[in-house]
Amino acid sequence: CQFSKDDFETALLDIISGFNVPPSRLTLEITEGTVLENIDNAIIQMQNLQSLGFDMSIDDFGTGYSSLAYLQKLPVNEIKIDKSFVDDIELSDTGRSIVDVIIYLSRQLGCRVVAEGVEKDSQTEYLVGKSVDVLQGYHFARPMPIETLMPWIDEQPTSIETPLAKRA
Repeated sequence: CQFSKDDFETALLDIISGFNVPPSRLTLEITEGTVLENIDNAIIQMQNLQSLGFDMSIDDFGTGYSSLAYLQKLPVNEIKIDKSFVDDIELSDTGRSIVDVIIYLSRQLGCRVVAEGVEKDSQTEYLVGKSVDVLQGYHFARPMPIETLMPWIDEQPTSIETPLAKRA
């Protein structure tokens, strides 16, 4: 609901200025359902946010009723494969095919691909084999408070990408 408010952009800039974080270091995740509530306004809002330097990500991709006609108009840098599809990788050829199509579509649109809900070695191997850009899930770490997160990040090999260490 915050995304739809007229003062969202100003409020967001006020918040990040307090932490001295440039917009280019942040990716804003907007659920497919939020975008579809008012597609024309969402496109304008997303374009404005991108012009400020924010990356835009579509979360829960494929779980709503989106139209591919709208998807090609959305100014997004990233598409997230929903956990429900990641779970299906191991269950069926159809599940793998859906994930493959989302990856292909994302690449054709020039978007990074993030797979969420990765919990197993086999899922990791499959998604890495498909050159997915970022994997998220319990396979790597459980949610943790900031006091635990920062030391955890310092202990990780440099090949692990984290939201706090997003590379430009």
